[in-house]
Amino acid sequence: MSLVRIFRQMMTGMLARRVLDQRALVALLPFLLVVSQPAAAAPYILVDLDSGRILEEKDGLTPWYPASVTKLMTSYVTFEAIAAGELTMRSAVIVSQNALNEPPSKMGFRVGTEITVENALKMVLVKSANDIAVALGEAVSGTEAKFVARMNKTAQKLGMTGTRFRNPNGLPARGQTTNARDMAVLTQAILKRFPEHGDLFKITAIKAGKKVLRSYNPLLTRYNGATGMKTGFICSSGFNMVATAKRGNKHLIAVVFGAPSSQERAEEAARLLNKGFRAFGFKGRKNVSKFKAPGLTTEPVDLRPQICSQEARSKRYKRLETYKMGEGKSLLSKNVLVSTAPVVVRTGNAIKTIAANLRNAPTPVPRPNIVLTTLPSPITADATGSTGNSGDVAADEVATGDGDGDKEQLMAKATPGGIPLPISRPAFSKNGSVPANAVVDERTLEDAL
Repeated sequence: MSLVRIFRQMMTGMLARRVLDQRALVALLPFLLVVSQPAAAAPYILVDLDSGRILEEKDGLTPWYPASVTKLMTSYVTFEAIAAGELTMRSAVIVSQNALNEPPSKMGFRVGTEITVENALKMVLVKSANDIAVALGEAVSGTEAKFVARMNKTAQKLGMTGTRFRNPNGLPARGQTTNARDMAVLTQAILKRFPEHGDLFKITAIKAGKKVLRSYNPLLTRYNGATGMKTGFICSSGFNMVATAKRGNKHLIAVVFGAPSSQERAEEAARLLNKGFRAFGFKGRKNVSKFKAPGLTTEPVDLRPQICSQEARSKRYKRLETYKMGEGKSLLSKNVLVSTAPVVVRTGNAIKTIAANLRNAPTPVPRPNIVLTTLPSPITADATGSTGNSGDVAADEVATGDGDGDKEQLMAKATPGGIPLPISRPAFSKNGSVPANAVVDERTLEDAL
């Protein structure tokens, strides 16, 4: 007899005389809750970017933790600020202590390190650098809190009715939620309103000093027509992905949430995109602008037990051992389809805000903090990881691996290439030494592609 049936009979009194005491009922409750708890969905949606038509959808309005796909909104708000003349792609982003305190994935530059908005965006979108996402938000809005408020205001303006942000990078935060439909809407807005920035999402690798950091999105190199966008992972969300691809005159958006591994999220995105490219008619389909959540409802289902338990990680390792991209049932190409030459990113070479506001004026005379003549020799910048208290996130979320890792990631130090900062800047070390207790990006140890 099932536990549920026993419970029902107990409630109706049919087994009242056979029950020893009330403690028996209490003992059954935890088992009944486990039996009755529904399995978590794995939401997805496929949208035609130009028309907004939904071509395929499952649980597209289900609340979900966004993880690093949050950085799509961080990018969008930055693009808005640039369009409004608040800053330029060469404006300065300064690493603060607040930014450096973020756990990996990160660049780990010392407090005071200066980079351009353009290079910051590349680090955020390719490396998925949590510290630089916060520093970028501070550069745009002054403080992280003000930037997050702007993210939420922008989400409301775009009609992302099931979305709320708590930080600019997607690290675990209660109340930070989205859904597959809302991320499709955001992606559509990015590519339609700011097509001039579309190439940022296509970058397959960046080079920071001597280290090459590769994108976590294998579709960029192994799916015909791929054009972007972003991956993400925390234990509570599973493996998320927003992917775009264009063939002929058809441009598609695929959003996949809650996959059990980085490989499977990529294959599921490829499956959806393949289906979209085969389908020619949109008759009877809903438009993504009309398909929206009634509002924020419940906290998303927490996938931590299914994703980050020891059993789940063991299963994921076994899949890594047997999985070969481009072979068997894989929908991705076995061979790399595009150039993977890394784009160089640098520290320094930024223009202060006051100078950025004069970008359309005649060339000014040399000003403090703007180097227009001969520059000194390059200076080494340390990338040692967080020295702050990263708490349970660093010990758990990070150490379990996120599928956004790469074995070639920056793990110790980065030496800026190209134009360096002036020697007088105090934020850099001339000897490039790395402390013995430097924090290693442990997310690189699992589920790397």
